[in-house]
Amino acid sequence: MKKSALLFLVIFKLTFIHGQGFENFITTSGDKLLDGTKPYRFISVNVPTLNYQEDVMDFVQTNPYTLPDEFEMRDVFATVKEMGGQVIRIYTIPVRNKNFPATSPTYVESPGVFNEEAFKVTDKMLALANEYHIRIIFSLLNNMQWMGGRPNYAAFRGKTEEDFWKDTQLIDDFKKTIEYTLNRKNTLTGVTYKDDKAILCWETGNELTSPIDWTIQITRYIKSLDNKHLVMDGFYAIDDKPVREESIKEPSIDILSSHHYERNAFDISKHILNNLEIIKGRKPYLVGEFGFSSSSSTSSAIC
Repeated sequence: MKKSALLFLVIFKLTFIHGQGFENFITTSGDKLLDGTKPYRFISVNVPTLNYQEDVMDFVQTNPYTLPDEFEMRDVFATVKEMGGQVIRIYTIPVRNKNFPATSPTYVESPGVFNEEAFKVTDKMLALANEYHIRIIFSLLNNMQWMGGRPNYAAFRGKTEEDFWKDTQLIDDFKKTIEYTLNRKNTLTGVTYKDDKAILCWETGNELTSPIDWTIQITRYIKSLDNKHLVMDGFYAIDDKPVREESIKEPSIDILSSHHYERNAFDISKHILNNLEIIKGRKPYLVGEFGFSSSSSTSSAIC
């Protein structure tokens, strides 16, 4: 075997062992995302079922939630790769919902109690993300109860979902999930999540109605644990509700985003342009979701 070929095999083996399919963490400069020194731009997809399967079709129980297997996860990554996608945004960390069947798996069983078998799914997800060279937008909290989220953290303590934003006990409970997730060592690759370059950014959550004080507290906490990854504000900037000036000014928030489901497709571009005018090139901005309009009408509106 030639020396160059042997060197290649050694490098390949080390990359595989350490589970790192990427050279760089994604960083920012002004309103740009960077991969090293190169601008990083993408158009890709959200996959709500990548880490938690909610559409099991064998109809053997009510609300059939389960964990995806490797075949299902590989199918997602291979499909996104074939489409030219570079990123997958997942749909938060599931939390035990009292309305779930008792046998349904979840990720957060109760405050500070986590399901190891479930988190092995995200271990596999990140290993595959490195393998397929697709980055993950890792959303941490759902605003709604679907798959478990803010209302369910509150229910653990007999409190209301609106208490979640200000109650110190509930905030500390959520911080336990953040700490566990960021510091988790992948059982397949040996890489802690906070060191995994496959994660494009941590998102505070999905469509959060959070006050800015809560957001800043959480983003600063994430940065205190992980200064390598970017943090995206998951505030519910929906349709004509714009991004927040306070989020633009806060140093611990790296990326802004918005979601768009206007009935009039031409309003999508109007509201996106309004967000860009507010941001004025100070930070990167992602359109996290859009839909409920035909491809042709969306294309006409954007073009």
